[in-house]
Amino acid sequence: MDEPTAGLDTDARAELVAHMRALAASQGTAVLWATHLVDEVAQASRVVILTRGRVRADDTPAALCAQTGAADLTATCAALTGEPET
Repeated sequence: MDEPTAGLDTDARAELVAHMRALAASQGTAVLWATHLVDEVAQASRVVILTRGRVRADDTPAALCAQTGAADLTATCAALTGEPET
């Protein structure tokens, strides 16, 4: 899904993320979720961070945070990509 929450308010974003996580779990299906909104994937089983078309990192959110020493996935992404936290 490519930026599926674009244009949604905060509550609708949270509902869509929760619905897709539940659907994936109940159906045993993987969901590829492309987003710039890091909070949407903080509970993912795996995160791939791309920078300028290249894979910069590929691991669980916890492992990525541990690798960078960052407190959360947003800070981790900023550290790995050189982009400011938003």
